[in-house]
Amino acid sequence: RRRGTPPDKLTLLLGPFEFLLGGGTLAADWRELMHGLRGLPNVIDIRTVGLIAGIELQSRPGAAGSRAYDVFVKCFHDGLLIRITGDIIALSPPLILEREHMDVMVSKLANAIRQTD
Repeated sequence: RRRGTPPDKLTLLLGPFEFLLGGGTLAADWRELMHGLRGLPNVIDIRTVGLIAGIELQSRPGAAGSRAYDVFVKCFHDGLLIRITGDIIALSPPLILEREHMDVMVSKLANAIRQTD
């Protein structure tokens, strides 16, 4: 923030949790890793805000949500719990997250996406 610029309402509301919106040192690494998934099969959009990410997958014709569900199942069997809503993968990792955790999460998620048609 520029000096003298008043904080926005969300920053005031979050107070000590401002790092979720990008104030923490891991946010830049998280953003880089998440956007590194761009180009994987059926990934059509990636959005990040701080330590939160949404990865949109191309829906299967007549079966919206089934592709993300298949990724969810593959991740679950590999020890990674993700959330899905339709064909969007929603990630918000635990607040005790370390860089090594992010590497493992992204590797498992990328593998699941690659294995899903």
